Amino acid sequence: MSIRGYCPKCKTPLTVDELRVNRLICPGCKTELRALIKANWVYAVLAVAVASLIAYLQGYQSIIFAFWALIYGVVILALIKFFRWELHLPITIVAVLESSVVPRDIP
Repeated sequence: MSIRGYCPKCKTPLTVDELRVNRLICPGCKTELRALIKANWVYAVLAVAVASLIAYLQGYQSIIFAFWALIYGVVILALIKFFRWELHLPITIVAVLESSVVPRDIP
């Protein structure tokens, strides 16, 4: 088990398996946490650049080039997001603020 980060409140180590769950809660202090990927815009630019290269190498031109570059870019970006833990992308772990949670009993 590799340690990917620490809880910002109690400094409990968090493993990859603990970070993969949908609602991330610290096992030490029970604080709700959120894992954010650092420099997310870099991966979007990289995906568009690789997608444009693929569309160019396939010989597409004009609007067809733009269409396929967009499709390839979305697929590449989805793969990056899906495999973010296996790729070991740099992350920041932050605590979810209590005031940002909207109560459900308000009409």
